[in-house]
Amino acid sequence: MQVYSGTIYKEDLKPIEGYLTIKNGVIKEIGEGRPPKKPIQTGTILPSFINAHTHLGDSAVDVDPEKYSLQELVGPGGIKERRLDELSEKQLISGIRRSLHKGFKEGVTHNIDFREGGVKGINAMKKAALDTPANPIIYGRPIQPNESELKRVINAGDGVGLSSVCDYKPESQKLFKKHLYGVNTGLHAGESIENQKKSMDLYGESEVVRSLKYNPTHLVHLTNPLPGDIEALARQKTPAVVCPRSNRITRSGKPPVRKLHDMDVDVALGTDNAMLCSPSILDEAIYTYKNHDLTPEMVLEMACINGGKIFGVDNRIVVGNRANIMVVEEVNMGIKTLLDGCASIATVVSGLDVIKNV
Repeated sequence: MQVYSGTIYKEDLKPIEGYLTIKNGVIKEIGEGRPPKKPIQTGTILPSFINAHTHLGDSAVDVDPEKYSLQELVGPGGIKERRLDELSEKQLISGIRRSLHKGFKEGVTHNIDFREGGVKGINAMKKAALDTPANPIIYGRPIQPNESELKRVINAGDGVGLSSVCDYKPESQKLFKKHLYGVNTGLHAGESIENQKKSMDLYGESEVVRSLKYNPTHLVHLTNPLPGDIEALARQKTPAVVCPRSNRITRSGKPPVRKLHDMDVDVALGTDNAMLCSPSILDEAIYTYKNHDLTPEMVLEMACINGGKIFGVDNRIVVGNRANIMVVEEVNMGIKTLLDGCASIATVVSGLDVIKNV
């Protein structure tokens, strides 16, 4: 049995002074006061980070984003797509593995990855993850939007991660709506003004509203919502994943994080493309805290808890839950200290996997 003690941000992220015990990767006891035996480590104990949106396939891609528009960078036939096609399987897997390891060392135990490349891309992620303690949730993407390819992707992954609905022809959209019912589906939406305008011109509805018709598990970005978009998201109770650092780099806008929160939309954090941003949710949380009107508690919930709601993982520190925790050496550390960049993560635990950074 493992014992950790100190300041514990349990359940509702309210701190207590006490201890927790872990047996077979599961939290067995949380108590106040002195621990039942000498702890392995003492510090501030928090739920692990969940990276709710990644594209780790481009970890091995080197690109200068200043030279390209958003569409040129990540749109169909863009720089990212072409560079991915140039990678060998070995380079692809090695790059993904590096990012998974780096993320875990910085507290990320789970990530939702939009994995391009069809079944081959999904299998590359599975191979990369075998050598890491990370827990990727793989949202695959069909290479060609046809029925047989889509079915293979659905069967091989944990869900389907699509780019903008504006990237697909009407017949492909009909195919998706037919076969993705009941399938975990995530979509990029409201990322660019151009796609929002295109959607309104062609369909009389915003890209966000059209995306909600897929009954998605979540929508990503929402940097350029049109009037009524956030309200529609709230009515459907669809979570949003925001990636503020990536949005700054691609010059696509600033996500309305506070408004989403105030409308009772569950908001989670993602790091987006590995070729643009490190897979560190701590870095993402620090940036978000500094640049948005949010309390430290709001940001911690976005970084640690809300991403799990998308794929059914209760990541709170609660008896009976899988032990997904990180330990900061400093005792009595406030969340603000972490978000001010004044603390480092000493140990990360995910079930039976433990990594010590000190």
